[in-house]
Amino acid sequence: MSIARLAAAVSFISFAGAAPAQDLMLFPPETFGQVVAPRNESMLDVQLEAQVGSYNNEFVSSYGDRSIFARTGRAVGMLQILTNVGHAPCTAFLVEGNKLVTNHHCVPGILKHPRMVEKGATSIAAVQFHAGFLRDGIEAGVKSFHVNPVPLETSEALDYTVLQVLGDANAEFGALELSAAVPNDRDPFWVIGHPMGEAQRISREKCQADSPALAGHRLRHTCDTLPGNSGSPVIDAGSQKVIGLHHAGSRAGDVNFAVPMAEILAQSKVLKAVAKAPPAKADAERDAERALEAALAELEKLRAEKAEQAVAVQAKPVEPADPAPVAEPVDARDILRQTQSHLNRLGCDAGTPDGITGPRTREAFRRFLVATDVALEAGDLGTAQALEAIKVRSGTVCKQVVAAPAPEADTPREPGQSTPAAPVYSMVGTWNWSATCPLGVASGTTTYRSAGGNAFTGTITGTSGSGTTRGSLNGRSYSATETFGWVTNTASGTLSKDGRSLSISVSNGCRVTVRKN
Repeated sequence: MSIARLAAAVSFISFAGAAPAQDLMLFPPETFGQVVAPRNESMLDVQLEAQVGSYNNEFVSSYGDRSIFARTGRAVGMLQILTNVGHAPCTAFLVEGNKLVTNHHCVPGILKHPRMVEKGATSIAAVQFHAGFLRDGIEAGVKSFHVNPVPLETSEALDYTVLQVLGDANAEFGALELSAAVPNDRDPFWVIGHPMGEAQRISREKCQADSPALAGHRLRHTCDTLPGNSGSPVIDAGSQKVIGLHHAGSRAGDVNFAVPMAEILAQSKVLKAVAKAPPAKADAERDAERALEAALAELEKLRAEKAEQAVAVQAKPVEPADPAPVAEPVDARDILRQTQSHLNRLGCDAGTPDGITGPRTREAFRRFLVATDVALEAGDLGTAQALEAIKVRSGTVCKQVVAAPAPEADTPREPGQSTPAAPVYSMVGTWNWSATCPLGVASGTTTYRSAGGNAFTGTITGTSGSGTTRGSLNGRSYSATETFGWVTNTASGTLSKDGRSLSISVSNGCRVTVRKN
């Protein structure tokens, strides 16, 4: 952090009491996904937590990339939480299984922060994890991952949350090990995180357990932190394992607080402590020798059995081979072809099984969904899951469509009278919408414009922010992509017969009801 920025932060310090959690830094929604974000609005509420003497946070990049600090910090990254009024930074760290650990007051508790309540925050729209952010103002080397905003596990009392990364972050950035050890007074620690939403820093000078180390189910430590450090791992300097989860500071300037990892592990059904230390070298070598001897003996036994089987096969007459099993679907088109065939058997009229998704196939699948209680949506057509759900059905499932009676031959037609045209559906115009999502509700308007043929583009404005959409309307079948900043979701639905209302399912879990003005 620059001296000017630190001075600006210090100017807002209040020493009147303890901070139950970090002060909030809030950025405009349109900067979500940017690792290097502007700092204008975010500085309004900044306060230091515990600063013991001079400020002693250092950039991890000031050490070599093979140093123990850099290697440990690879699994630590900046967490961005996007709400309908802006986004805020926290810190999170990777554990095995591509899971993230951070504070409950970051996700989902950010919506309860007084400033967020005052601004009208109602939902968390998206969460991103940025790993490898080591130099301020430089995004080179940073890799960003989308994160499911719905926690795998969370506890307000212990102020921790476990989130699932959408992607294999462990493959490149590893994972930190968790320790259930009880810290001693004055044990040396490291705290690695992204204070102020800036490049990764480490607090190690005068960073240690207080005396007493534990009080009131909290780990007391003297490591310097700033807003944005929420969710940072408190690492035991001796074992290099996570011994606590930093979550709050004292504005009296003498101590910070973390949740002991032992208490989190005792409650968690998701997180696990690291295994016990391996045996001493001499014991390990003896165990390896015994394992090698056992493996060689087993290999010799297998060789003898194989030789006996070869003799038996030569003496046994050759029997006709069993018929080859029917091949399972190997690609998407094969799956769709079988889906069409089974829909026809159920009376749903999918047409020729050609493996091509057309209006007739979509209508047949829609009729199947209406006639059954399977937990599928229109967008599941062509998946193995949908095929299995269709294959288990038998008989006539879909109601037969009654064709309109043909006009009587002797019915006279007025001269120049034409056959009534089929209805033409279009998304062009302004539509009002309301959405119910896993973490809240949102509403707004979308203005659609024609992009030629059955294609369209649109501009989205609402309480969750501004975005764009692009898609197509085939008959009454709606499919599109929606983009908000760096986040893109897919959406599908069916237009009503009067062409004025639409029900949409979005890939982020939202259910949207749309009506034309």
